[in-house]
Amino acid sequence: MKTGKVKERLDFGGVPGNVVLMVFLPVVVYYLYFCLRFNNGGLIPAGVTAEAWRGFGISIIPTGRAFLFYGTWLAFQALLQLLVPGRKVLGRVLADGKRLPYRMNGLVSFIITLSCSGRWSSPASSTRWSFPRMSAPWSRWPSSACS
Repeated sequence: MKTGKVKERLDFGGVPGNVVLMVFLPVVVYYLYFCLRFNNGGLIPAGVTAEAWRGFGISIIPTGRAFLFYGTWLAFQALLQLLVPGRKVLGRVLADGKRLPYRMNGLVSFIITLSCSGRWSSPASSTRWSFPRMSAPWSRWPSSACS
């Protein structure tokens, strides 16, 4: 008969696995962006010029508009978490034996966000729903905020 503590299984390989994901996933996203934008969709960079590398470096620097767009999106998500109704469930048991309540409103918040994104991408028609164009959705925002 075994005695002693039972080791809890950690998700994603514990701390080392999470660190690898946090470092590796952004690198993959930047690599795929580079392949699409500067390598004509090729996965292996062949014949890429130094000018393309400089253009890539410049293009990944966040702009003031990007900070504004992301900050507004983040504040919008926080408001949705606070204001959108949803059933409450209890989380995992903490070290002190307590369980924190969480509101399950993610699906409704996602639908609202998607609806607002579709509205922002097509301000001339409130009946046409589409995904946002990747070119510059903030060029029509916030004057066409969902309404």
